[in-house]
Amino acid sequence: MVLVLALILSGCNLPAVFPTDGTVGAPTVGSTSTSSSTLTGGMQVQFVNLADGSSEYATLDANGRPLVMVQLDVTGKAPAFVTMTANGFPTIDAGGRTLQALNGSGALPFTGEIPRSPKNGGGEYSLVISAVDNDKQNAQVTVHITVTGVPVFTLTPPPLDMAGAQERISGLILQEFGVSIPKPSVYRFDDPQRQSLLRWIGSAYNNGTRHYIDLFDDTHFAWSIGDYTDPAYRASGDNVVYCRPSGIFRVLTVFVEYGNIGANRDETLAKVQAVVSWLNELYADFATSQGLSAPLMRVEADAAYLSPPPV
Repeated sequence: MVLVLALILSGCNLPAVFPTDGTVGAPTVGSTSTSSSTLTGGMQVQFVNLADGSSEYATLDANGRPLVMVQLDVTGKAPAFVTMTANGFPTIDAGGRTLQALNGSGALPFTGEIPRSPKNGGGEYSLVISAVDNDKQNAQVTVHITVTGVPVFTLTPPPLDMAGAQERISGLILQEFGVSIPKPSVYRFDDPQRQSLLRWIGSAYNNGTRHYIDLFDDTHFAWSIGDYTDPAYRASGDNVVYCRPSGIFRVLTVFVEYGNIGANRDETLAKVQAVVSWLNELYADFATSQGLSAPLMRVEADAAYLSPPPV
């Protein structure tokens, strides 16, 4: 029996929502796409103004960025929102925020537009739009198109180093929330197999609010903001809140043996302390990487084993 004990401080990355303006950067349209995908329950999504293999004509906006409008519709079941990726990367605005078409009124059928700035200028792209309903099921459709009207170029700068990531995240926190945090904690996420997920992850706990940000290498970012609780900022209400990762966290793990897995009591209980030791080593290593003399957080754990289970 393997025990995995984890304290996970995480949040939902909810991208910012921005309105679209169908009068800006309208593309030259070929034939209408008829391909769509369907989920159980009948939701279908499709491109309106793009067909597989067609050309997408881009113009430049006032800031010199190529801009086109992608039109879509959803039938069968009302979506909560629709997002789009191009070559695996999310569609973002000039500030790096993820764009989506939001169906706040629950309209059915739903029609929307997402403005897109091709990050590499002209060339071939694989576009995927995903409609998500309130039950968190989604329907997707893909088209392969060629962008014309602008040259091929690369907008993405080299990835930031740790100091650069801290400076960028600090500036974003100040810009968005008016809070000065010169050196937020940052952690690098690397995955050679999933280039679109390469990013710095930053977090800061300040005056009862947790600021958590994913800063992606292609310059877009996503916030996850929420309240946290500690002795100075007590939780109130029934909503889920975060625990500030500092001090001593005491954990009780209880194993109930129902006689169906053949677990060894002593080996099972011993794994609790093994996992806690491993976890505390992670916190100590992170503290060292941040230039701290001691870890901010430590876990202590007790374990109990019940067999046979109580009535």
